[in-house]
Amino acid sequence: MIIYLGQAPATDSLKPWKHFKVRGVMVSAYEFMMNRNYKEICISRGIHDLLDFDGQVMLDSGGYQKLRGHEVDYSPYELANFVKESGADAAISLDFPPRSPRQNFVKLAEKNFRNYLLMNAIIDNVLPTVHAPLRLADLELAKLVKVCPKYIAVGGLVPNLRSTIKETLNTVIYTAYAADSAKIHLLGFGGPNHLRKISKLVYSLDYCGWRGAAAFGYILLPNGYRKITRFNKNGHAPYPSIEERKIILRVCDILSLKINNLLRNFDDRALFNAYVINSMCHKPLKRKVNN
Repeated sequence: MIIYLGQAPATDSLKPWKHFKVRGVMVSAYEFMMNRNYKEICISRGIHDLLDFDGQVMLDSGGYQKLRGHEVDYSPYELANFVKESGADAAISLDFPPRSPRQNFVKLAEKNFRNYLLMNAIIDNVLPTVHAPLRLADLELAKLVKVCPKYIAVGGLVPNLRSTIKETLNTVIYTAYAADSAKIHLLGFGGPNHLRKISKLVYSLDYCGWRGAAAFGYILLPNGYRKITRFNKNGHAPYPSIEERKIILRVCDILSLKINNLLRNFDDRALFNAYVINSMCHKPLKRKVNN
């Protein structure tokens, strides 16, 4: 399984791949498409040079921003050309997740499918997206199976639909069997506890929770989130067990992190989390490497 570490913003100085091997990075196209100067810099330098990363770079479409009240005024045509000009290896087609369970899912499925066809005519390696709930996924898959895409992304339910992990996992399973010839990419991977449930169905996934967990004083371990800082004493996660403390010490040794800095420093916690989630999908590394 390939994991794409989410990087937001793309120019963030914290780059986990400078410390250990990372196979993929996911960046939102939205931050480029809505900033002309930033977009031109990216095209001029190339997305790999901008990230200082020579592995696989996938661009998210940015369609989710519309649900957050942001303007998304670029077309599938403009997005596809930016993907080509920036040198990204793959991209999610311009998709718009459902806003409400009362939304017209038929029209939404048609719009997302049309955007995929427009982008697919311009660039290779564009991923159409299937969205939870199953009612919408069924409409989208009915169109996609006719064109047999090699790669399909699956998006989970958004918060204003009162999402459940179970519904998203059911959509992943349904998509994997309905489009059994396609590789499945999971958008916005939920967390370590759910990795085991979908690991055999999913070819790749992206995850940016390593940053969010660090911001709230959490670290990620194979069994889930653990809190290690006092300022988050009311957090939902437990403190690490004795056996988990041994894992923490081992990872700190691999990354040359000091345990006290892990307690105090966001960057150290974020780097720790990125390593753990990355190693859950790939073989653990012995020492840090430089790209």
